[in-house]
Amino acid sequence: MKVGSFAVAAVGIIALIIGIVLKVTGQAHGLTILGIGVVLLILGLVGAFVLKPKAQ
Repeated sequence: MKVGSFAVAAVGIIALIIGIVLKVTGQAHGLTILGIGVVLLILGLVGAFVLKPKAQ
C-alpha cells in the first residue's frame, strides 16, 4: 500500500511542477492543475505516513 501512496505523491509533485509552469506562462488551467497537485501530494503523504496498514 505504501508503494501506491508514494505513487500518488509522485503524481502530485509532477502536477505541482506542471501547474507552476502553466501558471507562470499564463495558461488558463495552471491554478487548477496546481490545486490538483497539492491535493494528490497531501493524499499520498497521508497514505504513506499516517495511515497504518490493517493486520491480516
